[in-house]
Amino acid sequence: MRHKSMYQNSVAISKWYWLLIFVFAASSLLRAQEFNRVYHSISEAKAVALVNNRPLLVVLGSAICPHCDNFDNRVFNTDAFLAYAAAKRIVLYHQRDDGSLRRQVMRDYQRKAGMETVLPVIFMFKVRAGADLTSDDSTALIPTQVD
Repeated sequence: MRHKSMYQNSVAISKWYWLLIFVFAASSLLRAQEFNRVYHSISEAKAVALVNNRPLLVVLGSAICPHCDNFDNRVFNTDAFLAYAAAKRIVLYHQRDDGSLRRQVMRDYQRKAGMETVLPVIFMFKVRAGADLTSDDSTALIPTQVD
């Protein structure tokens, strides 16, 4: 029976050590990328927020809304805002084409939040455990899905 030398054992351990460091670094980089982008699919944004236990910032507007254009140009699409959101690990969801989702969110939360009907509509949610992470329909942000 041959025994490995101490040197061979340390080389084998060293290889595994560096492999683990590489895997950890790669997974950390991939997780950081989840917060360096704006999601346009509510199901995808909810899934990232839930898995990472992070807040979901929802911005809903209209394609023909000048206030929405102004908000996008002066705040949302700026490097400073996107860097802040990434640093705080806030999941960003932005949609200006889904009127049914916007109307549902307004019905569910407008009165509670004391809001007027002015666009864009901006809410911060926490995705509930057990939320449907596959649906992109208008009920994706109802109170049973998010807090």
